Amino acid sequence: MKPRERMIAALEHREPDDYCPVWEIEFHLFDAVSCGRLVVSDEYSKLSPAEREKALRNNAEVMVSAAKKIGLSALSNLGPYWEIAPGKPAIMWLPREDSKKFLPILRQAAGDEIFIMEWCPAMIFIPEADNYLEFAYKLFDKPEEVDEMARRQYENGIEIAKRARD
Repeated sequence: MKPRERMIAALEHREPDDYCPVWEIEFHLFDAVSCGRLVVSDEYSKLSPAEREKALRNNAEVMVSAAKKIGLSALSNLGPYWEIAPGKPAIMWLPREDSKKFLPILRQAAGDEIFIMEWCPAMIFIPEADNYLEFAYKLFDKPEEVDEMARRQYENGIEIAKRARD
């Protein structure tokens, strides 16, 4: 089985014919194990449009090269900006629109060898600590606003899933 086929088998609750697929939800060692270096986050944001296009293609090559070298069956798309703590950005992110543009580029680079995952936030999560109290009050004081927020989040998640599937 190819790595991609292993991942699909696992997701379909089938046993792979050789070994269990490996996928790291957010792998940070691409630069250390591949043929190049990722250009992400603030560094990426400072590039011109032409440089960004080149960086997206480079990032896909770096990620696929690393996946093949260490035996990953799947890769996650580089997601949009998020914070690991209030005011502290994650190590790897792309601007939201560029994350969307990156998905088909990564899929093309992976070909039929590596499965590509896309995070699909279709539900409301417990908010970060700096918004938790406000959210708790809103649940009690304005439940219809929380319902509307949940509906929008769900619809957004469905759109992301459709884009990833296509």
